[in-house]
Amino acid sequence: MIYITGDTHGTHDFAKVRYFKLTHPELTKDDYLIITGDFGFLWENEPDAKERQAIHWFDNCPWTTLFIDGNHENHLRLAQFPEEDWCGGKVHRIGKSLYHLMRGQVYNIHGLTFFAMGGAFSIDKDIRTPGLSWWPEEEPSEEDMPKPSKIFRRRTGKYSTC
Repeated sequence: MIYITGDTHGTHDFAKVRYFKLTHPELTKDDYLIITGDFGFLWENEPDAKERQAIHWFDNCPWTTLFIDGNHENHLRLAQFPEEDWCGGKVHRIGKSLYHLMRGQVYNIHGLTFFAMGGAFSIDKDIRTPGLSWWPEEEPSEEDMPKPSKIFRRRTGKYSTC
């Protein structure tokens, strides 16, 4: 199964994910929860106890968690995690079963095709601090966009699936 939800903003909207865990104990690591932007648990410039606790929590969920970055992410931190090939696209591995779906990537998950394009423009960036609460990398760039040939090849099944 694949479940999709939006912004958790770290612990701000985390109750919906905790509730999901309580109501879906039958899920396995072959099931996926996709958080579509503003994951928010990797916020500080250096790993801290709160972040380690969140990664541990997600790793111990019965499902695999995937997230697409939003504008409320520490994009420099995301870029520091190991990059791997996964389901036909590139991911940053955050934990044992926690992955950042990278921009411009196409994934084949359970026979379904997903295009990941994270980021956004922050309307509140004038009250945020560059490098601490706002990063210019939050806005997608031309380099983030996939080449049309990559999308076509993935749709024809020449890439791995999950």
